[in-house]
Amino acid sequence: MVILGLPYAIFGLFAVAIGDCFATLIGKFFGKHKIPWNKDKSWEGWIGFFGGTAFSVFALLQFMPQFAVFNPLWLAVIAGIAGAFIETIPTANDNSTIPFGVGFVIWLVALLI
Repeated sequence: MVILGLPYAIFGLFAVAIGDCFATLIGKFFGKHKIPWNKDKSWEGWIGFFGGTAFSVFALLQFMPQFAVFNPLWLAVIAGIAGAFIETIPTANDNSTIPFGVGFVIWLVALLI
């Protein structure tokens, strides 16, 4: 939060809180197609992460539009895609890389727009 600012940190926290839960649940129960660069993760879990993050970020922006640094729908999609890919990177603990990575990607896109 100190490095990127409150709006960007919120998107990262939603990604790790909601998206990671969806990825775990869907990946455990339905995950049959493994991701080539990380055999511990599945494409089904990736889709769960994307859907959970995108939906939760979009819902948050409906109630708190002051955090929409650009179009809420695009922001939700970008947060979902960035978080889902960051989650598949083989690390010991993705609970620190996901929030910072998602916040950074959104900050970078907002800077370029």
